[in-house]
Amino acid sequence: MSAGSAASRLLRAIGFAQRRVRGSHDELREEPVPPSEVENARREGEERSMGTIEGSAVHKVVIACDAGMGSSAMVAAQLAGRLKPYDVKVSHASVGDIPADADLILCQETLLERARREDTGSAVILGFRSFLGDPVFDEVEQAVREGGPLGEGGNRGR
Repeated sequence: MSAGSAASRLLRAIGFAQRRVRGSHDELREEPVPPSEVENARREGEERSMGTIEGSAVHKVVIACDAGMGSSAMVAAQLAGRLKPYDVKVSHASVGDIPADADLILCQETLLERARREDTGSAVILGFRSFLGDPVFDEVEQAVREGGPLGEGGNRGR
């Protein structure tokens, strides 16, 4: 179980409910989201991001962050330089705007749950802790260079 999932279950257990906002602009009201709906969305997100991808099948990597501007742009530029010899395109986006043609999505571990809830097609989603020097970037380059697996059962399953 992921840390985010454990935290979500703990908060539900002590009475905090996730809420959705309904109503017009003038009259907003919060309604609790049924725990089964939250759990189903979480499970669907995990199922979408599970699996592996061979490095040789990676043609587009997306670095996703909260806003899709500063930090992800910096990492995308660095990784693009590393993957350029292998004809792999690297771009950046906010978690809510991940392009459907991505093969591999990299995002901070704190954003994994959100990324997994997005419609990312068959893309494999990997998390990282640090924008600078995180081992996942070396693992991605190695997998692309050598054609090895990434994802669950690969170098870095999440």
